[in-house]
Amino acid sequence: KVIGETIEDKKIKVTLNECYVDSGKLMFTTNLNSLERHDQAQGIDEAKIYVNGQFLDIYDNEYTETSIYNDDGTVDLLSSISLENIDTDKDLNITIDYNEITVMN
Repeated sequence: KVIGETIEDKKIKVTLNECYVDSGKLMFTTNLNSLERHDQAQGIDEAKIYVNGQFLDIYDNEYTETSIYNDDGTVDLLSSISLENIDTDKDLNITIDYNEITVMN
């Protein structure tokens, strides 16, 4: 999906708000909204990230994820992953697969 577009599955809305490369890292911000389910989305389990078709294992590439709990009941995730073996001097085709989302009742 395009940055800023929202996708929804099982009454959880996921919006990729930002995606950029800085200092050899891919950084992205995601908003999770599960208010219709009457629970709170907490985070993404094992996001699958591809750059130019190359899979970046989150365990091997310094992946970090920080959660910000918003007053409106949504959660913003600030994520980053190292692009150590990726040529960042050219255009990048980035795919982020939000496969599983953790929720808390």
